[in-house]
Amino acid sequence: MGTKSERRTDQRQGFVTPALIKIRGGESESKLRMNTRDISSSGLFLQGSSQIEVGTEMEVSLEIPLELLRNVKSRTASLTLNGEVVRVSGDGIAISFTEDRVPGILRPVDKS
Repeated sequence: MGTKSERRTDQRQGFVTPALIKIRGGESESKLRMNTRDISSSGLFLQGSSQIEVGTEMEVSLEIPLELLRNVKSRTASLTLNGEVVRVSGDGIAISFTEDRVPGILRPVDKS
């Protein structure tokens, strides 16, 4: 058992997809590509090392394969969300959505 309290309120789902990150900072804007590891309706985790600091505001655009949504092959849709870095670790960064929430299509469905 760890000493840190769990602050997550929404269940995470494994979800690996490319993400384009636009970091907001003053007059300039930088971009980088990372991959997601998981997502919830309130945030996501991006894999990989980065010099991004906690509190950094960003726009995250996800490439979502349409076959996950409608059984359509070889095409993608884009979902763009605004967020803020809330945690940085050796294997990536945790983002909390600041204005948006992921629609219910990415929430787990009870099939019982």
